[in-house]
Amino acid sequence: MLYEPARSPYDWSFFFLGFPVRVTWLFWLISAVIGHSWAESLHLAYSDRLQLDSPGTPVLLAIWIGVSFVSILIHELGHTLAMRWYGISSYIVLYHFGGLAIPDGAGSWRRPNRNRSGHLDQVMISAAGPAFQMVFGLIVAAAAIASGLTLGPTASMFNWLIPIPKGELPSNAALMAFIDSTIYISIFWALMNLLPVLPLDGGQIARSLIARHQGTSGQYEATILSIAVCALVSIYGFREQQPMLGMTFLVFGINNYQSLQSDLPMR
Repeated sequence: MLYEPARSPYDWSFFFLGFPVRVTWLFWLISAVIGHSWAESLHLAYSDRLQLDSPGTPVLLAIWIGVSFVSILIHELGHTLAMRWYGISSYIVLYHFGGLAIPDGAGSWRRPNRNRSGHLDQVMISAAGPAFQMVFGLIVAAAAIASGLTLGPTASMFNWLIPIPKGELPSNAALMAFIDSTIYISIFWALMNLLPVLPLDGGQIARSLIARHQGTSGQYEATILSIAVCALVSIYGFREQQPMLGMTFLVFGINNYQSLQSDLPMR
């Protein structure tokens, strides 16, 4: 359900650790759209309510976009490095939905005695992206805690799971923006990405595990599971006044339902 976008003269292409990377112009635009309300709210909280320094909404938004770029690039790097381990050449595309690590069937990286079609290999490849991303987020969180700083509003969502140390509020909104956006994108988004919903990494993991257990492609069962999880998360998002979360998983659910109704063989 996720496809590589067409190339554009406005794309930015470069190499990172030997992997070709392409960043579409829509990546920057959608990142700005998603982060604008967050940046504006943080600026108002610092400048009006807290009477502390803020560089302004544009700078805070630029921090959000920069963190999005780095975090999602690290995520896709996890996938590509795992593919390289299993002898698969790949490249990275960052686009409006986030990122893709795409096998290209070329390259000189080959490891003998590796079964590249094994279901557990696919699980490792799918899990590597969120794992790399969360490690990045945890490093930033640990550095903030070691500096005696609060982790911001996103981290408070995990208080029910683990005790979050309470620190001092950064005196400047820019530092708070870096900490909170990193935790939101690198930890919260990564955890959402691990939900068993196709085409997210969690859905790919679920499909591979089902395929290994059932001896089928796993697509049909994973799609049914995706629809159920999407319904639950979407209801939760709308009830908790998180419309973006609710709408995102509503769209995923509709896409999975349409996939289920298609004529493509799923077993």
